[in-house]
Amino acid sequence: HVLTSNGVGAAPTFQAAAAGGAWTLIQTQNLTGSVASIEFTSGITSTYSTYVVVIAGLETTGSDAGILECNVSEDGGSTWNTAGYRYHTSATTFDSTSYVGKVGDDTLEICEISVDSDAGMSGMFCLYAPDATRNNNYTWVMGGCQGVYVYHGSGASLNSVAKDGLKFFMSDGGNMDAGRLTLYGVSHT
Repeated sequence: HVLTSNGVGAAPTFQAAAAGGAWTLIQTQNLTGSVASIEFTSGITSTYSTYVVVIAGLETTGSDAGILECNVSEDGGSTWNTAGYRYHTSATTFDSTSYVGKVGDDTLEICEISVDSDAGMSGMFCLYAPDATRNNNYTWVMGGCQGVYVYHGSGASLNSVAKDGLKFFMSDGGNMDAGRLTLYGVSHT
C-alpha cells in the first residue's frame, strides 16, 4: 500500500499501489560446492519478454583467472548452442579511463573472474524476447574482483528460434565454487 491523496481538503489514506511492471522470481541457484556449469533449463518461456539473471559473489576455482561465458538452448538444455552469436564486451578498472574490448561469435563472453577472490563477481545478465522470430538480444554488466573491474557488453543469437535455457560456465574449464544466481521474469505492464 501507498499513502495516496484523496484531493484538496481530504485526509490521505493508504491504498493499493497502482499496477505496473514487476520482477517475478523463477529460480535461485546457490553454489555450495564446485560445479562446472550453472544451468537454467526451465522457466524461460513466452510468459515474459525479458529475463534477468542476477549474479552475486560468483567465484572460481580454476588454476588461473577464467572467462565467464554463456550459451543458450532451444530445447530445454538437451543441447547448447556453441556458435551463432555476436557480442562485444568491454572492461575497465577504477584507476583507468581506457578500456579493453573483445568481440566474438562463438559464445557470449561476459567477464573475467580471478581465482579465490574475496568478493567474486556480481552483476546482471539479461535475455530479451526469448520467443522472438528474429535474433535474440542479450546485455550484461558485471563488477567486482580483479582490482575493481567493471564489465559490460551486449550480444545476439543469430538464429530466429525461441530460446528456453541459459548455461553459465568458465572458458578455462575451471569450476565455480561460490555465489548465487537468481532468474527473474520481468513484466513490463
